[in-house]
Amino acid sequence: MSSNIQEEKPKKKIFVLTIALLLLFCFSAVVVCGGKEKSKEKPAEEKKVEKPAEIETITVLMGINAAGKYMGERAAEFENQTGIRVNLIEVEWDAMVNKQAVALSVREPTYDIVDCGSFMLAEYVPSGLYDDVTDLFPPDVKAKYMDGIVEAVTIDGKVYAAPLMASWVIMFYNTQMFEEAGLDPNIPPKTWLELARYGKFIQPETTYAFADSLAPGEYITVAFFRWAKSAGAQIHEWKGNRIHWLLDSPECIDAAYFMRRMIEEGTMDPASPTYYQQQLADLFGKGHCAMFVNWDMMQLAFKDPEQSPYAGKIKTAPVPGIREGLSGSIEGHEFMAIPTPSMHKQAARRFIKFITSVENVRRRAIEQGMTPVYKELFKDPEVKKVIDLDTVFQAAANCYYRPSIPEYTEISDIISTELQNILVNNKDPKTALQEANAKANALVGW
Repeated sequence: MSSNIQEEKPKKKIFVLTIALLLLFCFSAVVVCGGKEKSKEKPAEEKKVEKPAEIETITVLMGINAAGKYMGERAAEFENQTGIRVNLIEVEWDAMVNKQAVALSVREPTYDIVDCGSFMLAEYVPSGLYDDVTDLFPPDVKAKYMDGIVEAVTIDGKVYAAPLMASWVIMFYNTQMFEEAGLDPNIPPKTWLELARYGKFIQPETTYAFADSLAPGEYITVAFFRWAKSAGAQIHEWKGNRIHWLLDSPECIDAAYFMRRMIEEGTMDPASPTYYQQQLADLFGKGHCAMFVNWDMMQLAFKDPEQSPYAGKIKTAPVPGIREGLSGSIEGHEFMAIPTPSMHKQAARRFIKFITSVENVRRRAIEQGMTPVYKELFKDPEVKKVIDLDTVFQAAANCYYRPSIPEYTEISDIISTELQNILVNNKDPKTALQEANAKANALVGW
């Protein structure tokens, strides 16, 4: 019996071992299967890749003069500081106005910042196309600006654009040419008669005494306003809340006759009706004419030997008047507005605050000769070295301010067309200005 019991023990051991192996195999299978399920999940987790944040881009439309030489560099600095990209579009003034008008007429978010003059607000603010930017002008900031410039873009207590630069037209003259013609380089002409008399002395074959920017559009219109102002013209008046044009006043007619007579007598370059402002500035810098009228911002360019062989020999003066004591200028302050359709209003605000900071306005004055918009900079020694502020302030005192009315652009075109008719002798000045005056007043409801 004992022998039978001893023979059964190995059988029990084999049975127990078999059960243990089966249990171990099942456990391993569960672990392996679990491991396979986890290994299937890992690739799925690894495929979750976060999309990079989209870089915000603002599109800025500016006239070439307002943008200046270094706006691209300032935009790059802004990008480096904020990570916001700037798509800067720089074109001639009339092209800028037209591009802006097309985009705003269909309320497309094409531009996030646009260049503008104060007279353009009447066209776009009532229809809700310029954003309210009053938040950029708390009392302490507003107090730093030159008198009247923020008010020029304020309607019903709300500010709709930020001042970028102040500007008036002044006369430039070449002192070397004056000396070569036997004229005193320190005595520019103060009257129309003196301007014509100087012209008789400065008439070499390749040089004109005077040239003007009389190209079609706003160019010839503002030139006419300037000459009319220098004749003592009122140009327009307000009757109640409606403008009434006075384009056919005796003073305005005198100005138109004078513009045509300068061409007929040879005092003015006969190609003046084709010249844009920057184009003429380049010609003047090369000695094409002895005198011309342009924006005050050109002062620095004529001190640069790389831009003019007459660097250091060009001075500034107020525009001559019909008699001594009279002068004329036109205001060309430029501002930055945010179109209401813009999809990037906060980014646009950041760019405006950056560009219009006191530091950057000072840089624009020193580097490019642009008249600053902050009062404190009028006393800055470095600014005064670059800009003849005495001449600029005389221009400001004899300035015509274009009216802020919705119909202004259309009226400017009417005036431009009739002035071109005068210069090419299609119409006499009186008839042409009477027709322009009638059309302009009809457009505003008279």
